[in-house]
Amino acid sequence: MSDLLSKLEAIHFRFTEVGKMITDPDIISDMDRFVKLSKEYRELEELESYYKRYSNVLSNLSSGKALLEQETDPEMREMAKEEIDALEQERPALEEEIKMMLIPKDPEDDKNAIVELRAGTGGDEACIFVEDIFRMYTMYFKEMGWQAEVINSSEGTTKGFKEISIQITGAGIYGAMKFESGVHRVQRVPETESQGRVHTSAITVAVLPEAEEVDFKLDMNDVRKDTFRASGAGGQHINKTESAIRLTHIPTGVVVECQDGRSQHKNLEQAISVLRSRLYQAELDRIHNERAAQRKTLVSTGDRSAKIRTYNYPQGRITDHRINKTMYNLASFMNGDIQEMIDSLRMAENAEKLKGKVVDFFCVFGRVPFFYYILHIYLIHLIAVFAAEFTGFGWQVMVSMSTFATRVEALKGYGFNLITVYIIWIVVIILLYPLCKKFDTYKQTHKEKWWLSYL
Repeated sequence: MSDLLSKLEAIHFRFTEVGKMITDPDIISDMDRFVKLSKEYRELEELESYYKRYSNVLSNLSSGKALLEQETDPEMREMAKEEIDALEQERPALEEEIKMMLIPKDPEDDKNAIVELRAGTGGDEACIFVEDIFRMYTMYFKEMGWQAEVINSSEGTTKGFKEISIQITGAGIYGAMKFESGVHRVQRVPETESQGRVHTSAITVAVLPEAEEVDFKLDMNDVRKDTFRASGAGGQHINKTESAIRLTHIPTGVVVECQDGRSQHKNLEQAISVLRSRLYQAELDRIHNERAAQRKTLVSTGDRSAKIRTYNYPQGRITDHRINKTMYNLASFMNGDIQEMIDSLRMAENAEKLKGKVVDFFCVFGRVPFFYYILHIYLIHLIAVFAAEFTGFGWQVMVSMSTFATRVEALKGYGFNLITVYIIWIVVIILLYPLCKKFDTYKQTHKEKWWLSYL
């Protein structure tokens, strides 16, 4: 509890400090620094509210207990007991919320996002489902106050979309939408089915953090630009001028098309944004391979078996297979009421992060076993020397080769019980972790040094 409060107090101090800094004229004149501090202030604001709530709970608890000790009136004592009970019930849940809030955020979570929907297996029905999911997301974006703009689309042969890309701007978009990446499977009777049989179709959803110029340097010399006439509805201007843009990133072969804008300039601007985001995402995947297992796969084949979520219309249910959560509000879900599912996925991710910290602690030793083995021998011996001195046995006996070789009898009576041995073992692990962590990092960044692999 005290550790949690001390962390919140440190955040409160930083929040107050940043609040003063963003009103400083010198900082306001430095736009880059001002923007950075303003962003930090917004991020700390929610934690500041938790600090006030938690401090208030602890203060009221302390006051209630003090009143209970001093008060003699039965009614006042009963009121104090009720208040203490209510606060004691509130505190554990609040502490869990705070612990979740203190988990470091993915630096991409606050970015804008690009959502790409593509029809997978299922033919025309898959195209129709793309349109349904597009509508669902659009209604959710509206509810959240986010701005959404279609930057590319390809209509299906009868209805719906073969693919559609949306650019979303607002606060904390990627942090919420990243869980939607993967294969979405639908089970229902298609409009074209005359015999009432349930069919299964699938679409893929890819959510990309929008890359800014500062995030990824796109060299336009590596990009080939082609113009062509847009297809589909849009009138004479769209169909009779070469306003559509196709960009090809030559080193990687990534191709982006934008044709929904009425001007070539607008389409070019959007195409560059999408291309930069795709290349940025590829770079993130390359750099953060160990995080890739926790982050959801962005692009899939669209195979029905690779689903992350199933929309079953006959049963009126939605099932997310990653967390085994089932909801029976399909109608409202398809109308944009998806926040409960996103919150559940975010909680599951936070739980995985907490578990990952514990696992990573021990994995560090597994990656540098010989390094740890060598160090722990000398560390244990050093502890034994100090222990020998403080227990009256004498440190000289522990470091003298002649003593060990000729007078083993002198060691009789020296030693510790099993509990003490376990405590020493735990202390050794904790003390060696920072050194092993640094060496592990050094190994990972200096793979050209072959001899490091033996340590």
